[in-house]
Amino acid sequence: MANASVLKLSPRDASGKRAARDVRAKGLVPGIIYGDEQDPVLISIQPRDLTTEMHKPGFSTQVFDIDLNSKKERVMAQDVQWHPVKDIPLHVDFRRIGAKTVVTVQVPVKFENELESPGLKRGGVLSIVRREIEVKGRPDALPDQFTID
Repeated sequence: MANASVLKLSPRDASGKRAARDVRAKGLVPGIIYGDEQDPVLISIQPRDLTTEMHKPGFSTQVFDIDLNSKKERVMAQDVQWHPVKDIPLHVDFRRIGAKTVVTVQVPVKFENELESPGLKRGGVLSIVRREIEVKGRPDALPDQFTID
């Protein structure tokens, strides 16, 4: 796994539907950080920062370093909720990563050199059964993707 990326988050005070709507009206995405036996923290993030990270490979297995209220934490994206029509993020959940945290994530599978395969050259078909594999382990040890040659 690569080094942890840095995310810029802002804390927010109010919770609930009305507060989330107000955050979205300001052009931000509301979110929450929870887990590791600590209290949840309400946050907001720039949609551009979030979508940039989401379009990188291995977003679901990526560990992020955040600096929130002068306290550094490590988190992983747990869930992103999308608008059903506009294709913009509505809400994001981050999970804290502690010293002994074990997570279960879906790691993508990437196939390489399919066209160089002698079987495919002779008319065979590559039957892809799974595009993701469920992996359980420490976030530091999770691969970004599995590459099959």
